[in-house]
Amino acid sequence: MTPRDQLEDDDCLRACLASIFDLTALDVPHFVRDHGALWNAEFKDWLAGRGFECVAFDNHYPRQGVYLADGWTDRDTPHMTVWRGTEMIHDPHPSKAGLTNIRRTYWIMPLELSKPEVMFLSTPSSSPQGG
Repeated sequence: MTPRDQLEDDDCLRACLASIFDLTALDVPHFVRDHGALWNAEFKDWLAGRGFECVAFDNHYPRQGVYLADGWTDRDTPHMTVWRGTEMIHDPHPSKAGLTNIRRTYWIMPLELSKPEVMFLSTPSSSPQGG
């Protein structure tokens, strides 16, 4: 991961994606500005074209690996940041103030791993072990 800062006031998603994919911010579309109400579909298409998809969770759960989190800032604005486990590792805004709360987290995962049969293969068995 290479931390990339926002180029504009409202392009935190673009900067976060550039950071986790090791791209420049200009290599990532500004989905909200360029696609308006269709930004989410364009975002998903952009990820799929790279072999990834985004899985969103409405609550913040401590996790391993790098993921995105959105929420509100002390500037009273919605914002996106990059996290690893329970720590914010990059805020693309110049203030670097982070979030005052987390609304949703987003895993960017390879398409192959998001298939139910693959996801459940790595789930621990619920049956007791031992003897």
